[in-house]
Amino acid sequence: MNVKWNDKAITTRAGEELPISKLKACLLDHLPNVSGSIKVKQFPGGYSNLTYLISMGDTEYVLRRPPVGAKVKSGHDMGREYRILCGLKFVNHKVPAPFYYSEDLTREEIIHQYELKTGRTMEYPIFYYVHGLLKIAVIIQQIYYRYQQGLTQDPRFASLPTAIKQISLIAEQAIKKNKIDNLI
Repeated sequence: MNVKWNDKAITTRAGEELPISKLKACLLDHLPNVSGSIKVKQFPGGYSNLTYLISMGDTEYVLRRPPVGAKVKSGHDMGREYRILCGLKFVNHKVPAPFYYSEDLTREEIIHQYELKTGRTMEYPIFYYVHGLLKIAVIIQQIYYRYQQGLTQDPRFASLPTAIKQISLIAEQAIKKNKIDNLI
């Protein structure tokens, strides 16, 4: 049997393209020493998750994502794949080092999708984001108050002031940076 194991990257298949400008912005935000123009090709040999060759300057990366329209989340769990690769990297030097993992949509992309589907414009997303964070902080404060009053004995509640401080810092960063993604 003659088996061909080398999967050569080709032009990305129609319908499986990546949002190049968003991808480049993400890589520039999250990967060290990345610069240059971006080129994207696709490895066509897989049968499930999509695999791409990303080139920026002299550096090459592999990007993996679930197939378009995937319904079985557990079968295409990229977070699980990322965590496994992170763990295996310390055991076997041949395992590729994962650099970054992200869910498909940022908060800003979710707002954009909402605007497209409803026809409504969300003029002040930072206000709604910070308002939501403060509501969560109030709920946590109420739980902590019950703990302090001895109305609940769950030891996990002792550290809730730290969560309130973190939420407050995230809200402050959202206001200062005038954005709702990549705040810390």
